[in-house]
Amino acid sequence: MTIISLKDFILTGNFGQISLGMTKREVIEYLGEPSETIDFGAGVSELFYNGFEFFYWTDNEKIFGIQNDSIEQLFTKNTKYILNKNTNVDTSFFSFSKTLTYKNLTEYLIKENITFDRVNKGEYDEIKFLSGVTFDFENSEHMENIDFDRNNLRLNGIRFHKIE
Repeated sequence: MTIISLKDFILTGNFGQISLGMTKREVIEYLGEPSETIDFGAGVSELFYNGFEFFYWTDNEKIFGIQNDSIEQLFTKNTKYILNKNTNVDTSFFSFSKTLTYKNLTEYLIKENITFDRVNKGEYDEIKFLSGVTFDFENSEHMENIDFDRNNLRLNGIRFHKIE
């Protein structure tokens, strides 16, 4: 059984042994067959593994993005998330809270001495790590309410993209 640390992904940008620039074939060799492969057109395709998405250029099959925006599913399963029959993701890093808001996550990162930047994207906020991995936060009231409380924004997705 392969265990991939979500904390290590956030700190290094490597999802286990997978890094951006690897090929589709290398990802499949490491994780096994995806549950779904999607061709979005416009030269972009995706390998899908139970909420984790690996984006690649269709022509050269190089991975340029890793993300998960199935946050509710990702953090409702104790401290292990089943990616497939051979791989689990260790989510114990986030066991401090069932509701990952901007405020409680930034407070936790500060307490753990993890360096990050706060990025106001206008429509949403991000936490960006030195690795380039980002957390994005959103609020359904955000667009209607200019005076919303940023601290209550909920984690929407974990992303790492490098488009060249």
